[in-house]
Amino acid sequence: MKPCIRNVDDVDWKDWEDPLHGTLRGVRWAEVMSAGGRLALGAMEIGPGEALPWHHHAAEEIYHVITGTGRLTVDGEVHQLKPGTTAFIPADAWHLTEAHRRGRLRVLFFFPDRPLREVDYHFDPTDRLAA
Repeated sequence: MKPCIRNVDDVDWKDWEDPLHGTLRGVRWAEVMSAGGRLALGAMEIGPGEALPWHHHAAEEIYHVITGTGRLTVDGEVHQLKPGTTAFIPADAWHLTEAHRRGRLRVLFFFPDRPLREVDYHFDPTDRLAA
């Protein structure tokens, strides 16, 4: 495997699409890199006052905040997010990521054991934030 260097500003950003809720308002993502089909690094940006709704997936995940502030709620426990914050989200843990109203939240997310194409997101169908 060869080294790979990428800048998060130079990747292909996409609107976050969910089969259950459609396009999530104010949320976009990008695959920054994958390595050998075993791990993935992505970036997520959430607009002011917007959120990535309650969801879970079988993969463990790590967040690292680049810019902005917000909240991460994991299994009912609320954590404040600011630049430099790193968070571990256990496999199958329900979580909600929100940007504060005063600015965008940009987060790197890392799946240590699978590429992004193999991460199945399961959103809460009753979550009013996604509607």
